[in-house]
Amino acid sequence: MQHHSVEWMPHHLHAAKELRRSAIELDLAAQVVREQNAVAARDELVAVVSHDLRNPLSAVSLGATLLVRALVNARQARRDDRARAVQRDPLAMSCRFIV
Repeated sequence: MQHHSVEWMPHHLHAAKELRRSAIELDLAAQVVREQNAVAARDELVAVVSHDLRNPLSAVSLGATLLVRALVNARQARRDDRARAVQRDPLAMSCRFIV
């Protein structure tokens, strides 16, 4: 079988250019869809991570607040204990400071 090429006519060249342009447009459109999907996935991930981080940080903040209150209450309790000790036995307390 012999192969022989046929010279392209201007309308053939135009059709080939149009076909190439259409293929490039389809590739670009597919790339735009992939990029839009990637952006949507990223936005969803950021939303989930932000929500998950916000809740544990709220728990940490609440725990820190309770800890501070407990420390304040413990300090107050120690002050109260010292005041009661002085009320019960002022002489014994004065001896502690002297020795």
